[in-house]
Amino acid sequence: AGLPVVSTPIRDVVRGYGDLGAAVQIASGARDFVDACERSLHDRGPSLAVDRHLAGRSWAAMWDGMEDLIRRQALGMDAA
Repeated sequence: AGLPVVSTPIRDVVRGYGDLGAAVQIASGARDFVDACERSLHDRGPSLAVDRHLAGRSWAAMWDGMEDLIRRQALGMDAA
């Protein structure tokens, strides 16, 4: 939606989005979460970094990658 996001420090969020700056803020604890939400309310809009980051991460792209890994495993091929 092009809106800023505030998340608790879920491993996948931190690993996948923690380096995107103000577009995805990671907050630990209630006060940090409220502060991050307040900062997000004043954000001027979506980050181009987020758009670039998400460009190759559609559900279809994820499915294609998982399907390839499953197929390789089923055929006894190296998945790496």
